[in-house]
Amino acid sequence: MISAYNQSGLRRCGCVIAISAAILCLCFVPMAQADVTTEDILSTLSHPVSPPPGIIEFSNDVAVKQVLQRMVRMPDGSFDDAFARRLGFDFFPPGKTEAAVQQASTLFPISVFLIGLKQLQQYNQGLDPLKLLASDNNWLLTLPPHVPSIVAPSRFIFPIAVPANGQKVAQSLVRLLATFSPIASTPPKLAFEIKSFGSAPLVRLVDKWRRNPNATGPIVPEYFLMWIPALDRYYLGRLRNKDLLIKAITDDLQVGLKEGEEDIAKEVLLKLKAEALTINADDPDAPPR
Repeated sequence: MISAYNQSGLRRCGCVIAISAAILCLCFVPMAQADVTTEDILSTLSHPVSPPPGIIEFSNDVAVKQVLQRMVRMPDGSFDDAFARRLGFDFFPPGKTEAAVQQASTLFPISVFLIGLKQLQQYNQGLDPLKLLASDNNWLLTLPPHVPSIVAPSRFIFPIAVPANGQKVAQSLVRLLATFSPIASTPPKLAFEIKSFGSAPLVRLVDKWRRNPNATGPIVPEYFLMWIPALDRYYLGRLRNKDLLIKAITDDLQVGLKEGEEDIAKEVLLKLKAEALTINADDPDAPPR
């Protein structure tokens, strides 16, 4: 439904794309390998999520100002207008795209939580919906000695915006993964990895519906993104008191929500489970959704 240029598609940047840049040296031990508790998730998502230190600067100064600018160049150094448009920079007429991309910058990120197919298939009405976000690969877990663990999301989408008519208009996105990189004899470092660029339809919908009022108002930082790869589906999520709410970003007949409508997650997830059960999670030849 929504495509992106992944690491294999970042062909023009050479070793720059392999960036797993250590931005900030922190005295933490490596990530724990266990599901996060619903209490920690509730505590983390019940207020606006603070991105990891340094990731905002990395998204703009490295991902956009360095990597993206190399991606849109041909081997001879000329601007590849067609490729830039495939990345989402199609707001301007041909001939003006290059200047727009050169002025691109990132907006405030949104955290992303992946929900696996088997997790969804095993969901039932008595299960706290937050359990579906608990997989440790969704979280940046830091466990300094003698200090309670700190829990923060590890995946982020940064909208890439260009100036137009006095406003910044989201045109593309960059996906970043934050990890702790253990290094022998030195404290582990917080590192950021570029996972993909592109997905213009997705970022425009996300940026529209995470605002209040939609499209024109300020960003509501309490929203996060829930991604179900097996169903090729994205939803906005937020907490109201202790209840998880799900907002559709496109018309979704499967769950009975129109674009921009919101419902209690327990009801939506049961409908998604019915769809998930039609997929054989153990079949390597199952067609992708």
